[in-house]
Amino acid sequence: YFTIFEIRGGGFFINQSKWYIIFRNWILRHSDYIFSQGMENKPLIEQVCQKPFFYYPNYLDTEFLPKELPHKDMQEIRLFFFGRIEQAKNVKLIVEIAAILQKQYKNISLTIIGNGQTDYVADVRTLMRDRLVPGSYELLPGCPHDELRKHLPDKHFYIFPSEQIFEGHSNAVTEAMAYGIIPIASPQGFSRTVVGNDELIVDELSAEQYAKRIARIIEDNRFNELSAFVYNRIQENYTCSIVRNKLSDVYSKI
Repeated sequence: YFTIFEIRGGGFFINQSKWYIIFRNWILRHSDYIFSQGMENKPLIEQVCQKPFFYYPNYLDTEFLPKELPHKDMQEIRLFFFGRIEQAKNVKLIVEIAAILQKQYKNISLTIIGNGQTDYVADVRTLMRDRLVPGSYELLPGCPHDELRKHLPDKHFYIFPSEQIFEGHSNAVTEAMAYGIIPIASPQGFSRTVVGNDELIVDELSAEQYAKRIARIIEDNRFNELSAFVYNRIQENYTCSIVRNKLSDVYSKI
């Protein structure tokens, strides 16, 4: 049989049990072509075999994309997170980042949208009340995907300090970037490849380091530059038509 093996999401190389590694490596060596959702897998695959490799990332449907880069009013700097509200995503750390920035600036707000375990969500809500300026924050339940678009145009920074071991190509990071929201993210999963700028990746899981990265962009007056960069990165790499055409080319070669 002619076999294409596609690695979707993250975590393929995490399990280090003996039989998992044996089976994983057998699959890779017996595949004729390997697709991966993240470039981060490529050097790991090359340690096992030298099979043809194709980067096949997540993408955004045309109807979700804004027609142009949204204008961002800088009178208020809006921090944002949407996704699963859980410990592995370090949502409490996001609140601490906002609290640090509020001590430096008078115009910082934080919006969190998502669902999660009841106790953890309650802890996040309490932390927001205790650490943030009254009226400067909101915690909203998860919404349908189509409704998400109304929350994106006016936001400035998407904070993503994820430690989720199976993190792959985060749809949330891609969706935020499409609206010119600058991601400040951990290197977990495939975020380094997707973001395409190490200046926006924070290797240390520290509220202070995340806050410093955001403050530097504000102080250096580089928000518009980096907002345009992430917007254009999606337009040039992660739309449905671009990924489909690249995939079609690969299929033609095969």
